[in-house]
Amino acid sequence: MKKWFWLMSGLIILTLLFIYLFIPKNIAISAVSTAQATFPGALRYMSNEEKWHLWWRTENGKSIPMSDTFRYQGEEFLMDRQVNDVTVVGILQNGNRLNSTIHLIPVSKHSVVAYWECKLPAGSDPFSRISGYRNALRLKKEMTAILRNYSTFVSNPDSLYRFPIYRGSTSDTSMLSAYFESTIYPTTEMIYDYLDVLEKSIRKQGGIKTGAPMLNVGKPENGRYSVQVAIPASGKKLSDDGPVFHRRMVPGNFMITEVKGGPHRIEEGIEELEFYVVDHRKTVMAKPFQQLITDRMQVTDTTKWLTRLYYPVVQ
Repeated sequence: MKKWFWLMSGLIILTLLFIYLFIPKNIAISAVSTAQATFPGALRYMSNEEKWHLWWRTENGKSIPMSDTFRYQGEEFLMDRQVNDVTVVGILQNGNRLNSTIHLIPVSKHSVVAYWECKLPAGSDPFSRISGYRNALRLKKEMTAILRNYSTFVSNPDSLYRFPIYRGSTSDTSMLSAYFESTIYPTTEMIYDYLDVLEKSIRKQGGIKTGAPMLNVGKPENGRYSVQVAIPASGKKLSDDGPVFHRRMVPGNFMITEVKGGPHRIEEGIEELEFYVVDHRKTVMAKPFQQLITDRMQVTDTTKWLTRLYYPVVQ
Protein backbone atom coordinates (compact mmCIF):
# COMPACT_ATOMS: atom_id res chain seq x y z
CA MET A 1 0.00 0.00 0.00
CA LYS A 2 2.78 2.41 0.92
CA LYS A 3 4.36 1.83 -2.47
CA TRP A 4 1.15 2.77 -4.28
CA PHE A 5 0.62 5.71 -1.96
CA TRP A 6 4.05 7.14 -2.65
CA LEU A 7 3.68 6.44 -6.38
CA MET A 8 0.36 8.27 -6.57
CA SER A 9 1.71 11.09 -4.43
CA GLY A 10 4.68 11.42 -6.76
CA LEU A 11 2.46 11.51 -9.83
CA ILE A 12 0.26 14.18 -8.26
CA ILE A 13 3.29 16.28 -7.33
CA LEU A 14 4.78 15.91 -10.81
CA THR A 15 1.46 16.85 -12.38
CA LEU A 16 1.17 19.93 -10.17
CA LEU A 17 4.76 20.92 -10.95
CA PHE A 18 4.07 20.51 -14.67
CA ILE A 19 0.92 22.64 -14.44
CA TYR A 20 2.56 25.44 -12.45
CA LEU A 21 5.77 25.38 -14.50
CA PHE A 22 4.25 25.25 -17.99
CA ILE A 23 0.89 26.99 -17.54
CA PRO A 24 1.51 30.50 -16.20
CA LYS A 25 -0.95 32.50 -14.16
CA ASN A 26 -1.41 34.80 -17.17
CA ILE A 27 -1.26 32.99 -20.52
CA ALA A 28 0.14 35.01 -23.43
CA ILE A 29 -1.75 34.44 -26.69
CA SER A 30 -0.70 35.71 -30.11
CA ALA A 31 -1.67 35.34 -33.76
CA VAL A 32 -0.04 36.69 -36.90
CA SER A 33 -1.02 37.07 -40.53
CA THR A 34 0.52 38.72 -43.60
CA ALA A 35 -1.45 40.81 -46.10
CA GLN A 36 -0.36 41.88 -49.57
CA ALA A 37 -1.58 45.47 -49.27
CA THR A 38 -0.29 48.98 -48.71
CA PHE A 39 0.01 50.00 -45.07
CA PRO A 40 -2.45 52.97 -45.30
CA GLY A 41 -5.03 50.79 -47.06
CA ALA A 42 -4.73 47.97 -44.54
CA LEU A 43 -4.89 50.41 -41.61
CA ARG A 44 -8.04 52.01 -43.02
CA TYR A 45 -9.96 48.72 -42.66
CA MET A 46 -8.54 47.88 -39.25
CA SER A 47 -8.76 51.25 -37.50
CA ASN A 48 -12.40 51.94 -38.43
CA GLU A 49 -14.86 49.55 -36.77
CA GLU A 50 -17.55 50.59 -39.29
CA LYS A 51 -15.45 48.86 -41.96
CA TRP A 52 -15.09 45.60 -40.02
CA HIS A 53 -18.39 44.37 -41.45
CA LEU A 54 -16.77 44.34 -44.89
CA TRP A 55 -14.15 41.74 -43.97
CA TRP A 56 -15.54 39.99 -40.86
CA ARG A 57 -16.65 36.41 -41.39
CA THR A 58 -18.25 33.94 -38.98
CA GLU A 59 -16.82 30.49 -38.28
CA ASN A 60 -19.01 29.30 -41.19
CA GLY A 61 -17.43 31.81 -43.57
CA LYS A 62 -20.54 34.02 -43.73
CA SER A 63 -20.56 37.82 -43.59
CA ILE A 64 -22.62 39.59 -40.93
CA PRO A 65 -25.18 42.42 -41.19
CA MET A 66 -24.11 45.99 -40.41
CA SER A 67 -26.25 46.05 -37.26
CA ASP A 68 -24.84 42.81 -35.86
CA THR A 69 -22.07 42.42 -33.28
CA PHE A 70 -18.71 40.94 -34.15
CA ARG A 71 -18.80 37.35 -32.93
CA TYR A 72 -16.67 34.32 -33.65
CA GLN A 73 -17.54 31.00 -32.04
CA GLY A 74 -18.53 31.92 -28.47
CA GLU A 75 -16.60 35.17 -28.16
CA GLU A 76 -17.60 38.77 -28.93
CA PHE A 77 -15.03 41.26 -30.22
CA LEU A 78 -15.30 45.03 -30.12
CA MET A 79 -12.96 47.86 -30.96
CA ASP A 80 -11.96 49.90 -27.91
CA ARG A 81 -9.72 52.59 -29.37
CA GLN A 82 -7.07 53.32 -31.98
CA VAL A 83 -3.59 54.54 -31.05
CA ASN A 84 -1.52 55.28 -34.16
CA ASP A 85 -1.08 51.88 -35.86
CA VAL A 86 -2.31 49.87 -32.85
CA THR A 87 -5.95 48.79 -32.52
CA VAL A 88 -7.12 47.96 -28.99
CA VAL A 89 -9.74 45.21 -29.10
CA GLY A 90 -11.92 44.02 -26.24
CA ILE A 91 -12.74 40.29 -26.14
CA LEU A 92 -15.78 39.13 -24.16
CA GLN A 93 -15.24 35.52 -23.11
CA ASN A 94 -17.38 33.62 -20.59
CA GLY A 95 -18.62 36.89 -19.09
CA ASN A 96 -15.08 38.25 -18.70
CA ARG A 97 -13.47 41.00 -20.74
CA LEU A 98 -9.94 40.62 -22.08
CA ASN A 99 -7.92 43.47 -23.52
CA SER A 100 -5.93 42.76 -26.66
CA THR A 101 -3.96 44.76 -29.24
CA ILE A 102 -3.52 44.35 -32.97
CA HIS A 103 -0.31 45.85 -34.37
CA LEU A 104 -0.01 46.59 -38.08
CA ILE A 105 3.61 46.50 -39.24
CA PRO A 106 4.62 47.55 -42.77
CA VAL A 107 7.07 45.01 -44.16
CA SER A 108 7.42 46.43 -47.67
CA LYS A 109 5.62 48.87 -49.97
CA HIS A 110 2.85 46.34 -50.60
CA SER A 111 3.07 44.02 -47.60
CA VAL A 112 1.78 44.34 -44.03
CA VAL A 113 1.96 42.03 -41.02
CA ALA A 114 -0.92 42.00 -38.53
CA TYR A 115 0.16 40.85 -35.05
CA TRP A 116 -2.54 40.23 -32.42
CA GLU A 117 -1.69 39.63 -28.76
CA CYS A 118 -3.48 39.37 -25.43
CA LYS A 119 -3.12 37.79 -22.00
CA LEU A 120 -5.68 35.43 -20.48
CA PRO A 121 -5.76 35.11 -16.65
CA ALA A 122 -5.66 31.40 -15.81
CA GLY A 123 -6.16 31.59 -12.06
CA SER A 124 -4.16 30.13 -9.22
CA ASP A 125 -5.47 26.60 -8.63
CA PRO A 126 -4.47 23.80 -11.02
CA PHE A 127 -8.00 23.20 -12.32
CA SER A 128 -8.39 26.87 -13.28
CA ARG A 129 -5.06 26.78 -15.06
CA ILE A 130 -5.99 23.71 -17.08
CA SER A 131 -9.32 25.33 -18.00
CA GLY A 132 -7.54 28.58 -18.85
CA TYR A 133 -5.07 26.74 -21.06
CA ARG A 134 -7.91 25.15 -23.02
CA ASN A 135 -9.61 28.55 -23.39
CA ALA A 136 -6.33 30.04 -24.57
CA LEU A 137 -5.93 27.37 -27.27
CA ARG A 138 -9.46 28.00 -28.50
CA LEU A 139 -9.02 31.77 -28.47
CA LYS A 140 -5.72 31.58 -30.33
CA LYS A 141 -7.43 29.52 -33.04
CA GLU A 142 -10.21 32.11 -33.31
CA MET A 143 -7.79 35.07 -33.46
CA THR A 144 -5.79 33.33 -36.18
CA ALA A 145 -8.93 32.69 -38.25
CA ILE A 146 -10.15 36.29 -37.84
CA LEU A 147 -6.78 37.72 -38.93
CA ARG A 148 -6.76 35.33 -41.91
CA ASN A 149 -10.16 36.70 -43.02
CA TYR A 150 -8.90 40.26 -42.64
CA SER A 151 -5.68 39.61 -44.59
CA THR A 152 -7.53 37.81 -47.38
CA PHE A 153 -9.88 40.78 -47.75
CA VAL A 154 -7.30 43.59 -47.82
CA SER A 155 -4.99 41.56 -50.09
CA ASN A 156 -7.62 41.81 -52.84
CA PRO A 157 -7.32 45.29 -54.49
CA ASP A 158 -10.96 45.15 -55.61
CA SER A 159 -12.00 44.71 -51.96
CA LEU A 160 -9.50 47.20 -50.58
CA TYR A 161 -10.70 49.96 -52.94
CA ARG A 162 -14.24 48.63 -53.53
CA PHE A 163 -13.90 49.21 -57.29
CA PRO A 164 -11.57 47.67 -59.91
CA ILE A 165 -8.88 50.29 -60.55
CA TYR A 166 -6.54 50.10 -63.53
CA ARG A 167 -4.02 52.25 -65.37
CA GLY A 168 -4.93 53.65 -68.77
CA SER A 169 -4.85 56.65 -71.06
CA THR A 170 -7.21 58.49 -73.39
CA SER A 171 -7.13 59.40 -77.08
CA ASP A 172 -9.42 62.41 -76.54
CA THR A 173 -7.02 65.36 -76.55
CA SER A 174 -9.13 68.09 -78.20
CA MET A 175 -12.34 69.32 -76.58
CA LEU A 176 -14.71 72.19 -76.03
CA SER A 177 -15.30 73.13 -72.42
CA ALA A 178 -17.51 75.38 -70.31
CA TYR A 179 -17.48 76.42 -66.65
CA PHE A 180 -20.22 77.45 -64.24
CA GLU A 181 -20.91 77.74 -60.54
CA SER A 182 -23.88 76.55 -58.51
CA THR A 183 -25.12 77.02 -54.96
CA ILE A 184 -26.40 73.42 -55.03
CA TYR A 185 -24.85 70.22 -56.30
CA PRO A 186 -25.40 70.49 -60.09
CA THR A 187 -28.52 68.70 -61.25
CA THR A 188 -28.66 66.54 -64.36
CA GLU A 189 -30.64 69.26 -66.12
CA MET A 190 -28.05 71.93 -65.29
CA ILE A 191 -25.19 69.76 -66.55
CA TYR A 192 -26.90 68.84 -69.80
CA ASP A 193 -27.98 72.44 -70.47
CA TYR A 194 -24.29 73.35 -70.65
CA LEU A 195 -23.45 70.22 -72.62
CA ASP A 196 -26.13 71.26 -75.12
CA VAL A 197 -24.34 74.62 -75.51
CA LEU A 198 -21.09 72.75 -76.23
CA GLU A 199 -22.71 70.46 -78.82
CA LYS A 200 -24.22 73.45 -80.63
CA SER A 201 -20.81 75.13 -80.71
CA ILE A 202 -19.19 71.97 -82.12
CA ARG A 203 -21.75 71.83 -84.94
CA LYS A 204 -21.46 75.56 -85.61
CA GLN A 205 -17.69 75.28 -85.97
CA GLY A 206 -17.89 72.25 -88.23
CA GLY A 207 -16.42 69.89 -85.68
CA ILE A 208 -17.21 66.27 -84.85
CA LYS A 209 -18.00 64.89 -81.42
CA THR A 210 -15.46 62.14 -80.68
CA GLY A 211 -16.24 60.93 -77.17
CA ALA A 212 -18.61 60.89 -74.21
CA PRO A 213 -19.09 64.11 -72.18
CA MET A 214 -16.74 64.87 -69.29
CA LEU A 215 -17.56 66.43 -65.93
CA ASN A 216 -15.70 67.74 -62.91
CA VAL A 217 -17.52 68.97 -59.82
CA GLY A 218 -15.28 70.76 -57.37
CA LYS A 219 -15.81 70.65 -53.64
CA PRO A 220 -17.95 73.57 -52.45
CA GLU A 221 -16.13 76.73 -51.46
CA ASN A 222 -17.99 79.67 -49.91
CA GLY A 223 -21.21 77.76 -50.50
CA ARG A 224 -20.69 77.36 -54.24
CA TYR A 225 -19.80 74.37 -56.42
CA SER A 226 -17.43 74.92 -59.33
CA VAL A 227 -18.49 72.80 -62.30
CA GLN A 228 -16.62 72.15 -65.54
CA VAL A 229 -18.10 70.23 -68.47
CA ALA A 230 -16.38 69.22 -71.70
CA ILE A 231 -17.05 67.27 -74.88
CA PRO A 232 -14.19 65.69 -76.86
CA ALA A 233 -14.32 66.95 -80.44
CA SER A 234 -12.13 67.20 -83.54
CA GLY A 235 -12.06 69.88 -86.20
CA LYS A 236 -9.52 72.23 -87.75
CA LYS A 237 -11.53 75.37 -86.92
CA LEU A 238 -12.37 74.63 -83.30
CA SER A 239 -11.68 77.66 -81.10
CA ASP A 240 -13.08 79.67 -78.19
CA ASP A 241 -16.71 80.59 -78.74
CA GLY A 242 -18.15 83.02 -76.17
CA PRO A 243 -18.54 81.07 -72.90
CA VAL A 244 -17.08 78.00 -74.65
CA PHE A 245 -13.33 77.35 -74.56
CA HIS A 246 -11.23 75.12 -76.77
CA ARG A 247 -8.87 72.99 -74.73
CA ARG A 248 -6.22 70.40 -75.45
CA MET A 249 -5.32 67.69 -72.98
CA VAL A 250 -1.92 66.04 -73.10
CA PRO A 251 -2.28 62.24 -73.37
CA GLY A 252 -0.98 60.82 -70.13
CA ASN A 253 -1.40 58.26 -67.42
CA PHE A 254 -4.69 57.85 -65.59
CA MET A 255 -5.89 55.67 -62.77
CA ILE A 256 -9.34 54.62 -63.97
CA THR A 257 -12.40 52.90 -62.57
CA GLU A 258 -16.02 52.47 -63.63
CA VAL A 259 -18.99 53.07 -61.39
CA LYS A 260 -22.59 51.99 -61.81
CA GLY A 261 -24.98 54.21 -59.87
CA GLY A 262 -25.92 57.77 -59.01
CA PRO A 263 -24.05 60.75 -57.49
CA HIS A 264 -23.45 59.10 -54.10
CA ARG A 265 -21.95 56.01 -55.70
CA ILE A 266 -19.82 58.18 -57.99
CA GLU A 267 -18.49 60.12 -54.99
CA GLU A 268 -17.53 56.80 -53.40
CA GLY A 269 -15.64 55.86 -56.57
CA ILE A 270 -13.77 59.18 -56.58
CA GLU A 271 -12.92 58.73 -52.89
CA GLU A 272 -11.52 55.24 -53.53
CA LEU A 273 -9.45 56.57 -56.45
CA GLU A 274 -8.04 59.24 -54.13
CA PHE A 275 -7.21 56.57 -51.54
CA TYR A 276 -5.44 54.53 -54.24
CA VAL A 277 -3.41 57.53 -55.43
CA VAL A 278 -2.35 58.45 -51.89
CA ASP A 279 -1.66 54.85 -50.79
CA HIS A 280 0.57 54.22 -53.81
CA ARG A 281 2.24 57.65 -53.57
CA LYS A 282 1.23 58.72 -57.06
CA THR A 283 2.04 62.26 -58.17
CA VAL A 284 -1.20 63.96 -59.19
CA MET A 285 -1.20 65.91 -62.47
CA ALA A 286 -4.71 67.39 -62.39
CA LYS A 287 -8.17 67.05 -60.87
CA PRO A 288 -10.13 63.81 -61.41
CA PHE A 289 -13.02 63.92 -63.84
CA GLN A 290 -16.03 61.85 -64.84
CA GLN A 291 -16.89 60.58 -68.30
CA LEU A 292 -20.65 60.21 -68.64
CA ILE A 293 -20.99 56.94 -70.54
CA THR A 294 -24.76 56.85 -69.98
CA ASP A 295 -26.93 59.68 -71.31
CA ARG A 296 -28.45 60.72 -68.00
CA MET A 297 -31.24 62.70 -69.64
CA GLN A 298 -32.43 59.56 -71.41
CA VAL A 299 -31.86 57.18 -68.47
CA THR A 300 -33.49 58.64 -65.36
CA ASP A 301 -32.89 55.56 -63.18
CA THR A 302 -29.61 56.49 -61.47
CA THR A 303 -28.87 52.84 -60.59
CA LYS A 304 -28.34 52.25 -64.32
CA TRP A 305 -25.89 55.11 -64.87
CA LEU A 306 -22.43 54.04 -65.99
CA THR A 307 -19.66 56.54 -65.29
CA ARG A 308 -15.96 56.18 -65.99
CA LEU A 309 -13.70 58.01 -63.53
CA TYR A 310 -10.22 59.28 -64.41
CA TYR A 311 -7.48 60.45 -62.05
CA PRO A 312 -4.45 61.96 -63.91
CA VAL A 313 -1.10 60.87 -62.44
CA VAL A 314 2.55 61.08 -63.49
CA GLN A 315 3.13 57.32 -63.69
